[in-house]
Amino acid sequence: MKLLNLAIVTTVLLFSIGCGVKNNYTLFQETQKQEEKASTKNNKNIVYKYKIAPNDRLSIIVFRHPELSTGKIDTYKNAKEGILVSKKGTIILPLIGEIRVQGLTKEEVRNLITEEYKKYLKHPEVYVEIVNQRVYVLGEVSKPGVVPIIDEKITLVEALAKAGDLNFYGKRNQILIIRGDLRNPDIIKVDLTKLENLKKTPIFLMPNDIVYVPPNKMREVNVVVNEIAPPLRLISDILRPFVQIKYLSQ
Repeated sequence: MKLLNLAIVTTVLLFSIGCGVKNNYTLFQETQKQEEKASTKNNKNIVYKYKIAPNDRLSIIVFRHPELSTGKIDTYKNAKEGILVSKKGTIILPLIGEIRVQGLTKEEVRNLITEEYKKYLKHPEVYVEIVNQRVYVLGEVSKPGVVPIIDEKITLVEALAKAGDLNFYGKRNQILIIRGDLRNPDIIKVDLTKLENLKKTPIFLMPNDIVYVPPNKMREVNVVVNEIAPPLRLISDILRPFVQIKYLSQ
């Protein structure tokens, strides 16, 4: 009986220690603590226009002039194709030379290149695509990682679907979209359990957004159990011979 009581007391102590560190596994702990400060802007029906930045990669097609083109129309399949925007925010094109594209939308770059090529070509037709845009899906999803943006836009639901959907431990009512400078980000909380909330939330993601799915209580329980299981097995292995001897002696 004394051995049994010792085992029970030890288990309780280990469980208490495990509960004390159960938050260590949580990603973006500070982000979650600042949820009261999170941005709750309702951007319903806002048309988002991405502006080109250094390190973006552009596929530029001049129809009927492959010698002037920098990639293929389906170039998003290979993000290394196209031309890289320099740190100065410029690109260099045949005939045109160096032009500044930083801060312009895709349509503005297309118009700018078209006007420049009009100096050398009759009725130039130009196609511009940004080929290396992506968002990041982290946390309790089946396949966390980088999700490429195709056709310049992606919704939250599409990004989660490409990440294999939330797993069993994901909080569907507290999905976070982290946007902008990570030192002072805008944070948007999305509740996917209420359909009416989807109409009020900025569902379209922007390039470089981070989608984070936090863990539910079941994950906390599993973490604690996984932390205390090895010591418990060790204690069980140590006590088993004594329990067997005690049982046999009776």
